[in-house]
Amino acid sequence: PPEVRVLGPTEFPKPTDKLFSSSSSRPQGAVPVVRVEPTLGHHRSDQDAILAYAEGYKLPWYQMFMETLTSTGYRGDVVLAIAEERIVSEHVVDYLTTFTQGNDQKPNLVLYQQALDCDNNSPDNEEYYGTNKRQLTKHGDTNPFQMCRLPHVYGWKQEDGTVEPAVDPREGRVVATLRYEWYWIWSSQYQPQSWLMLLDARDSFFQSDPFANLPRWLPNNGKDNDRKTKGLLYLFGENAEATRLGISKKNQQWIRRAYGDATIE
Repeated sequence: PPEVRVLGPTEFPKPTDKLFSSSSSRPQGAVPVVRVEPTLGHHRSDQDAILAYAEGYKLPWYQMFMETLTSTGYRGDVVLAIAEERIVSEHVVDYLTTFTQGNDQKPNLVLYQQALDCDNNSPDNEEYYGTNKRQLTKHGDTNPFQMCRLPHVYGWKQEDGTVEPAVDPREGRVVATLRYEWYWIWSSQYQPQSWLMLLDARDSFFQSDPFANLPRWLPNNGKDNDRKTKGLLYLFGENAEATRLGISKKNQQWIRRAYGDATIE
């Protein structure tokens, strides 16, 4: 139908477009940019990368993820976002910051540790009510349904090249949604021929290099090669024998909060 239009990659709206298109705080002549930098490590633009939002896990989960990946021989980038210093689990930062230390026999780790600006509007939760803190559950996990924003991740670039931090004026969103903004930011650090993998870190381990035997785009290998292998996207579903909407209370909750009980029924 005429009202449906597919947006090409050069037209697809970026978070910076949405964030600042109608912002009243925009300084004259300034343009919106990403200003956040890694807390640890650096991106290698010519490498493949595994991207994961890994907030709120205890040390064994990070060890399983990183050590099984290392054992496959993968030596590309691993980009993780973890919980802020106030709530990160014990020993996690020590383990991750000492994981690589210039060892070329391990993947290159790039770490982001950014405090979120979160909603705490319920007076029933006295510990957090009226603050912008990330909530922890009674089990010590971060609250997956709390609505949060990304403060100071973006900024205003002035005409003289300086960048001033900007607030995030949008409504809060759960981190399961917010993480895709991180993925967009990180993916911009890599070249078109790099393969990028997005996955959940909590329940993932590796048995082989995830990028082994995938087609490679070679910039100088002709137009035919460019057309066939540049921009491939592979999607993988849940293992329905292990879990699915009908038996997963957590996944049902995503649908219930968005569309109501009637949709679940």
